[in-house]
This record gives sequence, C-alpha cells and structure tokens, in this order.
Amino acid sequence: MHAAASRGPLWRSGFRHSGPPPAIAKALNGDSARVLQGYAARIAGAQDQHTLRRLQKEAARKLVWATHVLRSVSDGYWQETLEDYASHFASLCPGKAEELAFFLEHARNPWAPGNVFNAKLLQFTGWMQHTQRAQACA
Repeated sequence: MHAAASRGPLWRSGFRHSGPPPAIAKALNGDSARVLQGYAARIAGAQDQHTLRRLQKEAARKLVWATHVLRSVSDGYWQETLEDYASHFASLCPGKAEELAFFLEHARNPWAPGNVFNAKLLQFTGWMQHTQRAQACA
C-alpha cells in the first residue's frame, strides 16, 4: 500500500509537494535504530567481501532514509532520492552533513573496513536517537 501511494497518481498529483506529517516519517522508520544495530551485527560477522559490501550498502541507505524522522512539522515536501534526503538533512543539521555524506557515498559504493563503518554507523544512529528524543521533549 505504501509503495502504491508513494509512486502512483496521488504522488504525481501533488502529494509530495504538501508532504506527509513527521508522524508518518516516524511511523515508517520508528524501528530504524534497531534495524541499523542489526546491520552492524551482520556486518561484523560478514564472511566475505561481497556480503560485507552488500550489507554496508543496505545499512547506509537505511540510515540516509531514516534521517527523515528528524523532519519538522514545517517541512514543505517529501524527499524522493537519497540525495534529496542528504540535502534536506544538511539544511537541518549542517554540523552532521559530512558524516551523512560518508553514508551517502557508501549507499552507492561502499569501501570502508567493516569495523570503521560500524563505528560510524552506531555513533550516528545513537546521535539520531538522542536528537529524536530531544525533539519529542521540546
């Protein structure tokens, strides 16, 4: 159902311009921290280079997409591409843009050793959780 609504006639007719509320973003990615921690465990246990790179690519994409949990109520549109997510995130959190760029790069062409990737993944995931909780309390 979500895929049909996000790419069907409703999408083309203006849905993306008004954008769904942040509550939808949170509902779609409320489990992102748990999922990303699961990726870290699988990356740590990867037995071969192909599996490692596939898992890094998947985890990086999930992390970039999950940044929309930090959307504000006033955000005027719903991002379409990973690059859109990264650009929007950079406007919200310019001090973290370089860190997200690492994951955007790995979403396309992963290269980092598994332990380096995991350290960055878990640190960024923890930061997102903390930031999301702080927003909920504000």
